[in-house]
Amino acid sequence: MAKFRYVYTIFWNDPRVVEEMTAKDKYFYLYLLTNESTTQIGIYQIKQIAFDMGY
Repeated sequence: MAKFRYVYTIFWNDPRVVEEMTAKDKYFYLYLLTNESTTQIGIYQIKQIAFDMGY
């Protein structure tokens, strides 16, 4: 599993992000891209995410 992941700065200028996402949505999306609770094929540990995000 990669210890480093790129998040391109264009993310913040994407029309979908700017127009449709709230601050909470953006935070959650960035969390999904960069957290340690995912595998290389994109499988998440839901209980850990809920704990980390306060849901």
